[in-house]
Amino acid sequence: MTSKSKKSFIFMPTKAEWRQLKLIFGISVLVALAIPIVITMVCRLGQRKDERELAPFVPHETEYGTIIKAALGSSRVQTSTSNLPLTIRGKLLPMWRGSNGQNAIALEELRQLPGTLRPRSHEEVGTLVIWESEKVQIGCYDDKNGNGANAYKHYIYLTFVDVQTASVIARYTFTGSDPSQVIRRDFLGGFVDGEGSYPLDEARVFIRSVTLAGKPAGK
Repeated sequence: MTSKSKKSFIFMPTKAEWRQLKLIFGISVLVALAIPIVITMVCRLGQRKDERELAPFVPHETEYGTIIKAALGSSRVQTSTSNLPLTIRGKLLPMWRGSNGQNAIALEELRQLPGTLRPRSHEEVGTLVIWESEKVQIGCYDDKNGNGANAYKHYIYLTFVDVQTASVIARYTFTGSDPSQVIRRDFLGGFVDGEGSYPLDEARVFIRSVTLAGKPAGK
């Protein structure tokens, strides 16, 4: 019985195929180099847009902080739980207030304002609306082995401050939904904290209903 010798074949691309491979490789390198450059440019454009929108107000942040401190330190605070229609004087500038008491212009909330309420300059600002949020533990989940997780509820507080008088006009509370009654597990089998909804949309809808003195509600 005779055996046939096996021949090995080595792929050798033609000149035309080599040109195509080099072209594909060159394009791949250019794309790989271009992607981070494009991302950087987009980020810079976004930053510049943010800076342009904040430019009229940033130089006055210390002034806004002083007004907020004076207003919150006053005992003349009207708290409303019914979210009744509110009329304010001057246009509205949203400010986020952190748990450490620091204030910052809430750019995204500024963008959410209708044209009738959104200021284009510092001189148009007549009212500050202070955004505060809180996540409160209202319970916990436990299984028969003593393992479990926490249950949380979200709150948003809006405080409207008149700039001219540095006083609180009204304060409103928005409450998220209750967390699930059933404990959940992650993909590793561990227990996951339960959280209710975050009432951001409710707060934004209410702000759009605010009216300027002598003008119709914002749309």
